[in-house]
Amino acid sequence: ATTIFYHDGHGNYANHNTPICSATLTRPCFNLTKCNKGEPLKIFSYGGSTDTLLDFATKQHPDLLRKVENADEACLLVVGLNAFQSLHDLTQSEHWNNGENHYIYQSSIIFGSHGDRPFNDKTINDRNINFGMAAMSPWSSDDAYIRQGFDTPVGLYPLWKKDEKYNNLDLHRWRRYLVSFKGNIYPDEQRSWQHRWIASEYWDHEEDVHIDTTCEASRNFFGALRVRNKYDNTDDSDSDYEQLLLNSTFFFCPGGGGTNSFRFAEALQGGAIPVVTGDFLPPFHPEIDWSGCIVRVSEVRVVDLPRIVREISEDDIQ
Repeated sequence: ATTIFYHDGHGNYANHNTPICSATLTRPCFNLTKCNKGEPLKIFSYGGSTDTLLDFATKQHPDLLRKVENADEACLLVVGLNAFQSLHDLTQSEHWNNGENHYIYQSSIIFGSHGDRPFNDKTINDRNINFGMAAMSPWSSDDAYIRQGFDTPVGLYPLWKKDEKYNNLDLHRWRRYLVSFKGNIYPDEQRSWQHRWIASEYWDHEEDVHIDTTCEASRNFFGALRVRNKYDNTDDSDSDYEQLLLNSTFFFCPGGGGTNSFRFAEALQGGAIPVVTGDFLPPFHPEIDWSGCIVRVSEVRVVDLPRIVREISEDDIQ
């Protein structure tokens, strides 16, 4: 039997003193008195990776955004990569005030975090990273940890880039596979890895269902352990993955180190419909409605995923 492990991130916030901020501003995380209604949002950048982006944004939308050089004038203070050498330097800066009115750009990788790892208790406690009341932009944070309506989830950049020669392919063309997945699996109790184990173990090996996994724990001792069906391409090259993305109607995008994975953006590039688990937060949720672009499946229904997507009509797919 496979056990799925759950957690309650909000219940654990007290352990590391992270305020449970909300979009309704009923908690003291954002001071609106520093913002003037009807005027462009005044933004101060500490430098680093945000300067160029902020300059571009303010030039494109001068009626909405205004960059200021004095932090005391700003409604929003933005921290990017390389602006500070350490979290200590940031938290000791003059205007930090426990993160009030601050936004941490690329919070998943600042100060040594990994892009596909969740920003959660382990990150905060083991690495001593705590952004206080500052809003974050995590690449891989699930619904138990993110402060919805306050933090802004963003997407992982795809590792696979579609070749321009495929740009003219008909998006609604016939595709060989109904649903596919290819990737590594690990003997880990973390639930994101367990979704891959379940798919490998229980998905029916039908002609239009492709499941191709490599057990990393066995690689060093026994070589790569593969779970294949007789219809699979045995080519292990990157082109095999590319063709899989381009020839799948649905592409399973379970998490890896966190709930997000590079496959989400890669599936969209390939024109496949991403299938994600229920705890996944798509980029810019909830401001962007993704309901017409992705399929969500409950974690306990991953075993039934091929049957679930098979029941979706062609009209709904298109």
